[in-house]
Amino acid sequence: MGDRLAQVVRIDAGARDGFNEPTPTEVVEGRVYVRQVELSDAEHREAGAQAGLSVSAFVMRRNALTAAIGVDHVLRIGGRDWQVTGAHELLAQRRGRVRVTAKVRSDG
Repeated sequence: MGDRLAQVVRIDAGARDGFNEPTPTEVVEGRVYVRQVELSDAEHREAGAQAGLSVSAFVMRRNALTAAIGVDHVLRIGGRDWQVTGAHELLAQRRGRVRVTAKVRSDG
């Protein structure tokens, strides 16, 4: 699968509603090209794979936007919101790249 354009969205707690519950707000931080890659079995377990969820990894060039991606972010790709479960810089053979693991509901 080739590179795909992803929207990087940060989910903030937002203001409190009438029940004093935080109302999540989305902050679109930018767009980045990502390449979806396979996960190992261990990475599936670490990312919390379970029935009804698809887990995957995405590799992207490192820049100010991608270096700041964390678990409070979503990658919006092709109409699906991938919830970030972890991110780290690839140091060895893929210098200048960031690998992000994320999960999405596979049943809807």
